[in-house]
Amino acid sequence: MKFALSILAVTFVVFSSNVSHADEAGRFAPLTEFKIADGRDVVSTADGKVAYTFDVDDANVSNCYDACAKAWPPILVKDASEVKDPMGTTKRKDGSLQLTLEGQPLYFYAGDKKAGDIKGDGLGNVWHVIVD
Repeated sequence: MKFALSILAVTFVVFSSNVSHADEAGRFAPLTEFKIADGRDVVSTADGKVAYTFDVDDANVSNCYDACAKAWPPILVKDASEVKDPMGTTKRKDGSLQLTLEGQPLYFYAGDKKAGDIKGDGLGNVWHVIVD
């Protein structure tokens, strides 16, 4: 995974202004690596908002909508043409493009309030941070 995270960091330097997540502020959220308190490197925004995967998703298909998407906002991109492997996108029901990593749709957790929070990791045994 170290190789994938290195590519991820480089990819987001190139198109960070085209990545956002669906939170209340509608902020842009470029992704990189972030070292959390236990020493692990996880995929996150530069300010430490951690990205998650959802075991219930199919390859390149999000299954998190409505109440789920409020608790787990999808990470959205505006322009799929700038996304490079191992990153990709999947089209959501509303037509927006959700960022994927090796085919897994990516999300944030609304319950994470401060940099490095991973309160969603392991919830329901289906939500996971992306660890190097």
